[in-house]
Amino acid sequence: MNGTVLTNVGTATQPQFNLGSLTGGAVRTITLTTSAAVARDTVQGPYLNAATVTPGTTPTTTSNTVRTDLIYPTLSKTVQNLSTGGSVGTSSTGLPGNVVEYCLNFANNGSLNLPSYVLNDTISSNTAVQRNAYDAVSGQTGSGVKVVQGGTTTYLASSSAFVTSNTLSVNLGTLNAGTSGQLCFQGKIQ
Repeated sequence: MNGTVLTNVGTATQPQFNLGSLTGGAVRTITLTTSAAVARDTVQGPYLNAATVTPGTTPTTTSNTVRTDLIYPTLSKTVQNLSTGGSVGTSSTGLPGNVVEYCLNFANNGSLNLPSYVLNDTISSNTAVQRNAYDAVSGQTGSGVKVVQGGTTTYLASSSAFVTSNTLSVNLGTLNAGTSGQLCFQGKIQ
């Protein structure tokens, strides 16, 4: 049977193959390749699989369960013109002097924690980052970045979030499986 393609006599979710007779000490290896059905933007659990063999009239034997974890981060960006009260979307219009707020919406929809999760963004050169954008709500000076995660809002110092005048880089630490959040910052159109 080496190299033989076997026909599935079971179902798509519980395939079964007839291996015929095996003599004592004989080994048959089956390689089964599958594709995972992933629902877009939803948290995915790990894929668990175990094999069983039913040798004629003797009891069924089950293998150990193997686990396949899914790495499935998602990221989207929105913008809103705060000066004109514009709606949140993927594009905006504005005039010099208008303040816009950019938000990065992130999620870990996989089944593994993601260590050292870093968000990076490059802001247009015609936009001046507002390094004190959230001072009034944070009660701190230099709060240029707002992070909402797990129902908690924190404010980060601009000096630690912006590696250059228009490049954002924030290490959020470990992003646990099944969690999501939002990182926002503001800029003034030049």
